[in-house]
Amino acid sequence: MNRNVIIIVVSVVLVLLVCCCALAVAGGLVLAGAGGVAAILNVPAPYGIDSRPAVPAGAGPESVFPRPEAGGYRATETHVASSFAGLTLPGGVIMVYDGPGGRVMTFGVKTRSEAQAQQLVTRMGEQVKKAPSASRMYRGLPGKPYFVQWHVRTWREFAYGVVWNNGPWVFGVASESQAARDAVAKAFPY
Repeated sequence: MNRNVIIIVVSVVLVLLVCCCALAVAGGLVLAGAGGVAAILNVPAPYGIDSRPAVPAGAGPESVFPRPEAGGYRATETHVASSFAGLTLPGGVIMVYDGPGGRVMTFGVKTRSEAQAQQLVTRMGEQVKKAPSASRMYRGLPGKPYFVQWHVRTWREFAYGVVWNNGPWVFGVASESQAARDAVAKAFPY
């Protein structure tokens, strides 16, 4: 009888140890996961977008671009366009820069409201998400500019891009070259 009691006690202790270990591991994973989500939500926007000033009231589309040079890139064309990387732009202005890393396409568009601007950035994020072999970073948080940054190899001149909002304004920069995109995006004043 003592032997049966010992076997039962040892079995119960082993089961409790296994359960405690499993809970500890699962709890650790949940904590790590929660921390990962918190880290993603708190990730700063690239190129200092979070700390850029608001676009001045009355600013026109041509005045919101870096001019005439941006990080070693020179503005070479300006035109009105209805789309950018497949994203429909309501009255968008495109400015093209040329420089050491190649051609860089940029756009600026003023929407009716910050909510509409955020929707435009979100639509771009959804479009990037659907692209084959896309890598992207997206943030859409109240009180902060929305942004999506991507690399989509198959998008050619839009392979490396970023789109963000600043109040009701939406801006975008894209190029075949990551270095070119980065140089011009850093030079944007807003």
